[in-house]
Order: sequence, then C-alpha cells, then structure tokens
Amino acid sequence: MRRLRMGLWAVAWMVVSPALGWAQATPDPADSTLRLWLRADLGVTTDSLGGVQSWADQSGEGRDAIQPTESRRPTVSATGVGGRAALSFNGQFLTAPLNIDPATVPDVTMLVVFNSKTAATTRRGLLSHDDGGYDRTIGLDDRSGTNFGYFTGSYANSFFTLVPDTSYLVTAMYTPTTFSGWLNGEQKVDAAPVANGSGLSVFHIGGNVAFSEYWLGDIVEVIVYYRALTSDERSALETGLGRRYGIPVQNPTLVKADHTTRPGALALRQNSPNPFNPTTAISYQLSAISNQKKGMRV
Repeated sequence: MRRLRMGLWAVAWMVVSPALGWAQATPDPADSTLRLWLRADLGVTTDSLGGVQSWADQSGEGRDAIQPTESRRPTVSATGVGGRAALSFNGQFLTAPLNIDPATVPDVTMLVVFNSKTAATTRRGLLSHDDGGYDRTIGLDDRSGTNFGYFTGSYANSFFTLVPDTSYLVTAMYTPTTFSGWLNGEQKVDAAPVANGSGLSVFHIGGNVAFSEYWLGDIVEVIVYYRALTSDERSALETGLGRRYGIPVQNPTLVKADHTTRPGALALRQNSPNPFNPTTAISYQLSAISNQKKGMRV
C-alpha cells in the first residue's frame, strides 16, 4: 500500500471555501476562466528525435500547444527548473489556440515558471501574441529599460532585471488599460497604463514569432486565466508554484481565514487529472478550520 501525505504545503492541498476566502495552491480545472495550463511533467509528446510535438493542456479546455515543424520543436530537459523536467527552447516555439485580444478577453492573468540562458538584451519573447503592434507580450527586450519587459501597445516597458540561469516565477496581469506584474510574488509593476491592440488570435510559448525573437532557456509551467485574479488567488498560486519549483516567494499566503464562518460539511471532490498521471490533485473541504497534515491510504 502506498501512503499519500496531504498537507498545507503539498501540491494536493486544494481546500476551497468561498465563504472563508480560501484560495487554491494549484489551478482548478472546474474554473471556467482557466483557459490554459501547461506543465512539463504532464502531457508532453515527443517525436523520434526528442522534439516536443505537443504539450497537452491540463485545464480541460483542450488548447494543446503544438509545433508541426520538426526543426522548430523544443526539447525536454530532465532537470530544467528546480530539478524538475522543463521544455528547453533555443530558436523553437509552441503555439496554443488561445486568443488574448483585449476586445475579446478584457482581463487576462498569465503565470509562467522559467529560466533564461542569457541576460543579453537581444529581443526574445517568452509569452506572446504580438503581430507587430506591441501586443500583450512579456520577454527580454532592449527597449524596456531593464532587460525583461512587457508590451504596452506602443513600446516595451521595464519589468525587472533578469539574471541568467536563475529560476523565476512571473505573474503578468493585463486589463484593457493597465498592466501589473509580480516577480516571485513581489509586485514590480503596479497598474501601469497600456493600450494594447488585437494581436494574433493564437498564443505563442517561447517566442515573439512575428519577429523571430525566440526564447533561449527553459519553461516548466504556464497558466492563463481569462480574468484578473484576486490578490489571495494570485498569492496562493504563486506560493504553490514556488514550493513546487524551489523558488522563494515574497509574502507567501495560502489561506486567508475568516474564523467567523466555517464550512458546513465534509466534502471530497473528483481528482484531476486522473490518477494514472504522475501527479493528481484532490479537492476536499473540512468541516472545521485546520492546518493539520492528513494521511490517506491509496
């Protein structure tokens, strides 16, 4: 019998109670605004040469990121970020059928865990749907002031100074008029003005493809929501990602408890993805507030 340990910091910790304001440490596929979730340890299909043909979307939306051209396929690094498997990019990219046009999707939150093999200000897109109009994009850019920037609709603006061979967790939140950005849980950009255009109707991972500006480094996880996350939601996800990949996160917060209200009953919900994957998340609710570790025999 294997023993599954479940606790506050475990990936399987999925306590959800809207009345308490608790938030999840991993994305919930039941959330209809979760539109893309890619993890390098789940759903990666490679060709005979080791190139990544597809990266399966774990959100339940079926927006798999693909690369039909063999020479443009990233490879898999067994210990790319935090000792975990990652996709390695060097002139390659993947495309997901995801539209983040502000007219269609006013608010979008993107979380990405990655590293870079260079700090040079050569322009390199990390996540992008740019078609030439400085559309919603983050990555290395020599026009941004710092070497890592974001697109505003008319130029590239400063986000933070990237150091090579360092693991990062970045949260980028766009609204029709503002951009906010967090680095390892610390806010670096607070509601800076933007006026992004429509951009492409697809989403590129590992490059600003319109200008052949490709990432050089590893990407291990990408999460996209069609809304602006609350502070508690963002912090919980950042804490969970930081824990998973060994990235120290500023002001980690998993639970914001209102002790005047308690869940009404015990509940155990469907796991996701199915238990034949390397990992699975089990959502449950306690009838009393508790930070104790729980043991489950499976």
